[in-house]
Amino acid sequence: MTDCTVTNNGGSAVISGEAPGGINLHDVAAELRGCDFSRNQGHGLSISYRKGSPGGNVVVDHCTIEGNMKPAARSGGGEGVHCEIDESISPERITLNDCRIVNNAYARVSLPLSSVGGGGLYIWGQSIRVTRCIITGNSSSADGGGIYLAGDPEGTGSPEFHDCLIAGNSAARAGGGVYAENSNPYFINCTLDNNHAGSRGGTLYNFQNQAYSAHAGVQHTGLVVNCALTGNTAAEGSAVFHDYNRYQSDAEIAARPPDFIHCAYTNDETWTGSWLRPSPENSTTAPLVLDPSTFAVADAGYQDAAAGDYHLTAASVLIDRGDEARVMMGDLDLDRQPRIHGVTVDVGAYEFAGGAVQIAPAFTLQPTAVTISAGENAVFTVAAGGTPTPSLQWQRRPAGSADWSDMADGGVYIGATDSTI
Repeated sequence: MTDCTVTNNGGSAVISGEAPGGINLHDVAAELRGCDFSRNQGHGLSISYRKGSPGGNVVVDHCTIEGNMKPAARSGGGEGVHCEIDESISPERITLNDCRIVNNAYARVSLPLSSVGGGGLYIWGQSIRVTRCIITGNSSSADGGGIYLAGDPEGTGSPEFHDCLIAGNSAARAGGGVYAENSNPYFINCTLDNNHAGSRGGTLYNFQNQAYSAHAGVQHTGLVVNCALTGNTAAEGSAVFHDYNRYQSDAEIAARPPDFIHCAYTNDETWTGSWLRPSPENSTTAPLVLDPSTFAVADAGYQDAAAGDYHLTAASVLIDRGDEARVMMGDLDLDRQPRIHGVTVDVGAYEFAGGAVQIAPAFTLQPTAVTISAGENAVFTVAAGGTPTPSLQWQRRPAGSADWSDMADGGVYIGATDSTI
């Protein structure tokens, strides 16, 4: 599917299988490029692979998933994108690149214990990679305002998020930005800002049912590297809340929280771990111990976070504070600009390139065909954006020719380098 719009559906617009809302892909290979999934009653996009599935990969590229909402009577999660992948499926079966997952809402009225959440994105399983995506303004009446991650307690894979912006999401309960249960997520060079949880984990709530993987015999964990966790709020653990689900006497076999390496956080944010405790109280909390490379900041130095602009200023303390060992050759930031522009990689989703941010030119308005009589004038208009501002040059391909050539003012042409000719 290319450049399609799937909107305002309350039943099913089906490729394979059935699902309320927009599109459901079940055990199939697909490429979705430049599509808009918006204002559907249910998942904007649903993708699932079951055990033994022969289906190929799903690639979702440059798509917008916006304003989808869970019908009040239904459980589940992931009103923007809902993914279920059996643990046996090979890594990176699903990839989301350069997508906007914004303003989706899980809004179930009745919340039994089985209720899930995930306003923007729900992932059950591990075989997914999310790159350069904007996940903002999503909400959940349960857990996981932006993202809800879940999986088999004995699973060994890790859903991966690279160069993403996860901001302005909210959950009534836990995990304003991200809720992770039995998942070992990787977040590399992401910005997680201004997320809110009503109870625990403003940025991230992390929970593990079991300490050891039966497959690998190692502790469950996750990895957060070169990320900015700033301005997040919650009743407990405004940065991170990790639930060990063990007594402190079992600390040696308790599942660790994710490792936070070369990350930044606002200096009033809290990092909290929770241990089981015998009666009369059922739990006790203690601060998490952070890696020395993770540092507190009073001001991250964003251009204008209140307006949603998380590019770095020249004075930002996030510049050259990351770990370049986690950056692969050819990696791009959220603007699709090269990583490492300076001494080493910056912290967060955007690399500071000095001066104005470079944005690749792109047409925002294409010319429209017109029909005229001999001797009349034809007018064509285009618009293009980018930083720096791109120049324009109209070209013409004569009938019967395969070659294009530049047009020039004079004779029958006026405006050969303008937006209107």
